[in-house]
Amino acid sequence: MAEKRGWTGKSIYDFNPSACLEVLINEKWFRVTCEDFRSFDGSRRITQRVNEERICSEYNGIVYFHRTNEQATPTNSNAVLYISDKKNNTQKLKNRDMKRGKLEEDYYI
Repeated sequence: MAEKRGWTGKSIYDFNPSACLEVLINEKWFRVTCEDFRSFDGSRRITQRVNEERICSEYNGIVYFHRTNEQATPTNSNAVLYISDKKNNTQKLKNRDMKRGKLEEDYYI
């Protein structure tokens, strides 16, 4: 059998994952998955049914990086936070200068 790769841990949920989880984007509330909810850096709310009554409450819990249990520092960016954003290891590319099918050596910065 092949070895498992990637995230194999169990995510920490500081809230009821079976509730209606919503995030505020552009003045509208959108329903999201548990993973997106726990790593969304912005306004979040939970709607639950208690005794046949719907109760909406603002959620101000911990923000985690997506698919990790590492805590992120909230900056209110209204986006899902990924671990690659923290490490900033994405390569930025310059415009290619193709000369006879070969790239210049300093293609990556």
